[in-house]
Amino acid sequence: MQIKAPHEPAAFTRQETAQILRMSLRTLDNAKARGAIGYVQAGGKILFRNCDIESYLSRHAIPPRESSWAIC
Repeated sequence: MQIKAPHEPAAFTRQETAQILRMSLRTLDNAKARGAIGYVQAGGKILFRNCDIESYLSRHAIPPRESSWAIC
């Protein structure tokens, strides 16, 4: 999965990351505090890299259940 488009930054602020993940800032802060999502602290500013966001999404993905009949 590729999040970064050619015109997007390599890292996102807390607000941008929360919006991308469709979660509140508090939920993002809790995930950061428990080590569920990686981040970079640069000059006192917290930034989330594309790879941090992609890794978080990959770890929290729920695969579909197999059904008794094929859909495809």
